[in-house]
Amino acid sequence: MSSIFGLEVKSIKYGVMDLDRTELSRRFVQKVSAVKGYQYRGEVRSYKEAYELLRKGSLDLVLVIGPGFSSQIERGEEATIQALVDGMDPIEAIGTFYDLRGIVKAYEDELSSEPALAFKPLQLIHRARYNPGLNSTTSLIPGLMAIVLTLPAMALALSLSKEWETGTFEALAASPLKGLEYLFGKLLAYLAVGLVSAFITLGVAVNWFKIPFKGSLVDFLLFCLDFFLASMGVGLFIGQSVKSQQSTMFLTLLYFIVPSFFIAGLVLPLRVREGAFLELLASYALCTTHFIKACRGIMLKGLGITQMADSALALAAIGLISIGFGIVSFRKRIG
Repeated sequence: MSSIFGLEVKSIKYGVMDLDRTELSRRFVQKVSAVKGYQYRGEVRSYKEAYELLRKGSLDLVLVIGPGFSSQIERGEEATIQALVDGMDPIEAIGTFYDLRGIVKAYEDELSSEPALAFKPLQLIHRARYNPGLNSTTSLIPGLMAIVLTLPAMALALSLSKEWETGTFEALAASPLKGLEYLFGKLLAYLAVGLVSAFITLGVAVNWFKIPFKGSLVDFLLFCLDFFLASMGVGLFIGQSVKSQQSTMFLTLLYFIVPSFFIAGLVLPLRVREGAFLELLASYALCTTHFIKACRGIMLKGLGITQMADSALALAAIGLISIGFGIVSFRKRIG
């Protein structure tokens, strides 16, 4: 059974830009393909295409084999292999580099057994895109923004449960205020707080921690609204479903905070692993999983909401479902 704390690289989607197209270059590609977890996704025709595929997340790695690779090996000259990786996740990028060093060493050992080849050791050049220094802060801060912005949803849940626990809701129920007006009034108030928090959090990330912001502010705010719809929907459901603030605090921490550090892609890469289907399902049920991806994509890669439509739709689905369950739960309690 796979451990959620494992730091090893689990699954890498890679493409190859083979400018040599010889038997020796194809043998190296086959060597990479034989490594467990490395998934070949096809040929890459240019650096421009390579960078765009890395930017969209279609590939995690592009191997570039330059022209003359085979002839350089045969002449005993130093041949070069270039590895372009998505540096948005430093742990994964560093793990990929270590893997590639082992693959290159195994390829060199294979060539050294051939007397006809008197070659020099191959040179492996690493280049990380979107986080060239593989700085953990650059990756971590956009992810932590998602956790910080769950606080308004947690406050909403505690506010609702407090009124049930202290009995103040009976006074509200006796007033002319309708049930849905009460709920949506709560949602709008905490939504306004959330939007203010989003501006403050983004300002701290960019100005204090010097995190680059390459995307559109409009796309960021739209994703924030989508995220607040999801997180506050969950908060609404929890606040209406339990009877005490203590239980509410426990459940909100259990949904928003604790799993976000381990299975939402904040610290460890979010990867499909053998025998970990339930873990993956739980990951995608967390609204923080999708917002972490969105924050990193907008800030570090300049992606827009249309390019991350899967995350936007997932957040909308979580929000609509949880708000629906929250309204049903509310009606049952006042019925």
